[in-house]
Amino acid sequence: MIGIKKNYNSYFNSLKSLINENFLFRINENLLTFLISFTIWARLLHISILGFNKGIYSFFLISIDFLWLILNLYIFIKERKLLLKINNLIFFSLIYSAIFILNHSISIEKGDTVEINFLKLIAFIIISTFITEININRFKRILFRSGVLSFFVYIFIYLRQFILTNGNFFDAYNGRLTFGDFNPNTIAYGLLITLLLLNIRSFRTYKLTTRLILIIINSSIIINLIQTQSRSNFILLFINLIIIIFYKFKDNLELFSSLPLSFFYLFFLDNVRTISTDSQSHNLIKSSQSKAINIFQKKMFNLYNDGGSGRLEIWSKCFDSLPSRIVEKILNKDRDPYLSGINCENVSSHNVLIDIFTTNSSLLLKIYYFISIYLLYGYFFLISIYKKNVLSLNLTIATTFTSFFHNSLRDPINLLLIPIIYTLIKEPKTK
Repeated sequence: MIGIKKNYNSYFNSLKSLINENFLFRINENLLTFLISFTIWARLLHISILGFNKGIYSFFLISIDFLWLILNLYIFIKERKLLLKINNLIFFSLIYSAIFILNHSISIEKGDTVEINFLKLIAFIIISTFITEININRFKRILFRSGVLSFFVYIFIYLRQFILTNGNFFDAYNGRLTFGDFNPNTIAYGLLITLLLLNIRSFRTYKLTTRLILIIINSSIIINLIQTQSRSNFILLFINLIIIIFYKFKDNLELFSSLPLSFFYLFFLDNVRTISTDSQSHNLIKSSQSKAINIFQKKMFNLYNDGGSGRLEIWSKCFDSLPSRIVEKILNKDRDPYLSGINCENVSSHNVLIDIFTTNSSLLLKIYYFISIYLLYGYFFLISIYKKNVLSLNLTIATTFTSFFHNSLRDPINLLLIPIIYTLIKEPKTK
């Protein structure tokens, strides 16, 4: 009987020593690494956020929330204090509430309900509160590991689609990298964020093997990004590289060495492959990597002629009608007959700023959306410049710039980038 009691006590003590603050923190941080990586590619993996189709992404999201609450309860019982800060909880509640209300007022994504969106809201508030409590040095290591894992997730998607589509990665009509039926802009943005996270490391490597691996990884990301023909993300890549050159050129020699290699590879493909003509149509581009540079060059020069894939025409109509809409809201006037033919309300314009001012909501809500979103981005931008924080500056520019060309606030990665940037700017100013 005494032996059984001793064994019970030893098991209890082992379990007690196992479940401690550091252990739970390590589990949460590892889960966060997986979460960030899968968030970048959430749409391509067809995994919803707490939606009806449960998957890996939802598992990590729920696990982090659950463990974070357990960790707070454990420390509260043991030390009579909470890990989360009330001001952070209130701050992120206001930010995410503005974003989710704005998204809901425009349209609800297919398969979503008000209840599911509410669960998303709570989940991101909890995760954001957890992220902001992580030590900045440990957090940067988490982000770097997330970038590495994100690259391998992309390789998995690449190989999976190679099998499913028999190697037909490219759209037959415009030659864009789509993996069959994915949005090339989503692919490009995922590659861009992965590239930025991979270059967060605070150390310089001198091992030739490590340098070669980094050059190959960076080159493959840039090559695939160009093949998506996403003009907005290519411009973002150019801006991000300029910032890195200005601040941390010596620490990112592998990145800049990969640039000429990427273009050399694509120019080589352009010279050895020819554009095939389909027998049943005129000059359709087959699903291949042929003429990637030529096609992308023409697409860049055609930016004004095609109106940014129709975006410029939408923006022009919505902005021209904006003053009249604001007056109608203030004075509660009847709708101008001229504006009835301009559909800007309850339909996304592929521009978050326009969505804010044209959505069918009160003027106070519009002001709330604007303050919560764009003043926040402005704050991130100014603090990042002041502290010379390259990663937070690049991520801020990426999220802000993307919000002008895409429905960016619906993408999980941009929702998660808010607390990531908020945590990064707490780092002391770079000398």
